[in-house]
Amino acid sequence: MRMPASASEGHGAAVLLEIAREISVTLSLTDCLQRICAITRAAVGADRSSVILWSDRKRAMVPAADVGTPPEVYERFRTASFTAANTPALDQLIVGKTVLIDHDSCDPNARKLLEALGITAQIIAPLPGRGPASGALTVSYERGIAPSEGALSLLTGIAHQAAVAIENARLFTNTQKAAEFRAALSDLSLALNQEVDPDRIVELVCEKGLAAFDACTRSVMTHGGMG
Repeated sequence: MRMPASASEGHGAAVLLEIAREISVTLSLTDCLQRICAITRAAVGADRSSVILWSDRKRAMVPAADVGTPPEVYERFRTASFTAANTPALDQLIVGKTVLIDHDSCDPNARKLLEALGITAQIIAPLPGRGPASGALTVSYERGIAPSEGALSLLTGIAHQAAVAIENARLFTNTQKAAEFRAALSDLSLALNQEVDPDRIVELVCEKGLAAFDACTRSVMTHGGMG
């Protein structure tokens, strides 16, 4: 089956514009990525669409958004980690190529991935970023397809838009954290200037310092330990 005509060049431009508008008005990265998945799935006539992102903590790719995957399958997919040992065509993804994974793929991991997800084909478009493994946008089919060049090109364009959304969210989060940090330090300085009791000063430093540095635990210094 050929990819639907909706993946034509004119429609592709409209899809990219729709996603650009979503990025400009949606502050929540999770909501934005969910919308990107929904738009992508409809645009290329896929059964499922997902975004996976690199996790420094897990040292692997992990699911970040998904539309269309059955709940029982997604639960396995959600807890999975996509590493060099189990990700098909990783060498192509690293250099920025959009790849098609199907039962004719030479990569031994391809069939395992398709069977685990219950699909016949998957297209993976890497997300451009600072590192070679920042993430990927995928569309999956539960039936055989013969994707057009236009569809692959469109997915590459959408992946670039998704990368923009992620970068915007990162910048927004960092800016917000910086503003909160400055506000907390200012609050601490004002409180200390108005306090003369040493014990209360210690409490204020712990309380306001926790807010300023977003600490997980408090370290309380006794009055006697202040020297």
